[in-house]
Amino acid sequence: LLVSAGLLTSSAVIVNLSGGVIEAHFHYFVIMAMLLLYEDWFPYLFALAYVASFITYRVTLALGG
Repeated sequence: LLVSAGLLTSSAVIVNLSGGVIEAHFHYFVIMAMLLLYEDWFPYLFALAYVASFITYRVTLALGG
């Protein structure tokens, strides 16, 4: 769980530092694929929730709210 949180936080930092360009989001896809190698659903579901909450947060900021 800590490994998935750390990897996804690094993805979030990369996306934020790049200004949200679409190419930086590919880091999320690579990390999600790496988390599948654990063959455990809990870190993967945690990762999906983390990404969904991060996207919701970014959209809320983009809409000025």
